[in-house]
Amino acid sequence: MNKLAKEITRLREKKNLSKRALSNYSKVSDAYIVQIESGKVKRVGPDILKKLAPALDISYEYLMTLAGYINSGAVVKESRNEYIVEVDNLEEKKMIEEYRSFLRRQTLESKKKK
Repeated sequence: MNKLAKEITRLREKKNLSKRALSNYSKVSDAYIVQIESGKVKRVGPDILKKLAPALDISYEYLMTLAGYINSGAVVKESRNEYIVEVDNLEEKKMIEEYRSFLRRQTLESKKKK
């Protein structure tokens, strides 16, 4: 089991939530939560992490770090509602760009709903 799977399990159990209850709060299927917690899902997408974070009372950035999207040694600053991440590794830069793209899509979707 990977770090992310262990932490999601630990946080869920700490809140005394069943997998089904976490599913109801996060709108992530209980079957997918089972797969995440068992380590069968190797790369949990930012969209899923975004749904799980508030249900587990944990920051989205923390889950993104555990999932490997953000290097724990990276410098993360918030500026004008954007995260500026300073990293040296090209692979990390690609993951950060994926993360930023996800945030942009979420912002656009929330604006459309209003």
